[in-house]
Amino acid sequence: MLEQVPEVLIIPVTYYYTFLHEQKPELFIEIGKPFQLTLKKRSIMTAELEQIITQQLDKQRDEIKLERLDHYRFLINGQRSISDFIDSQQ
Repeated sequence: MLEQVPEVLIIPVTYYYTFLHEQKPELFIEIGKPFQLTLKKRSIMTAELEQIITQQLDKQRDEIKLERLDHYRFLINGQRSISDFIDSQQ
C-alpha cells in the first residue's frame, strides 16, 4: 500500500491481552500517533514498522504490568467471574 500511496498516514495499533487480578482476561488496545514513512526498499520499511510496533507494545506491556492504566478507557464489561460472585456473597 505504501508503494501505491506513499503519503498515507500509518497508525500503529497494539493489543495486550492479560489476566490482571481477575479470572477473566482483559484486553488493552493502544492506538499510537499517526506517522508517515518515506518510501524505501520494502525490507527496510518493514523493519522500521516492526521496530515502531515492538516499541509501542513493549511500552504498553510495561505500563500494564505496573498498573499504570489511567489513560485507558473502559469499553465493555463482561460477566462477573466466580471470584466476584463469591466476594459479593460474603
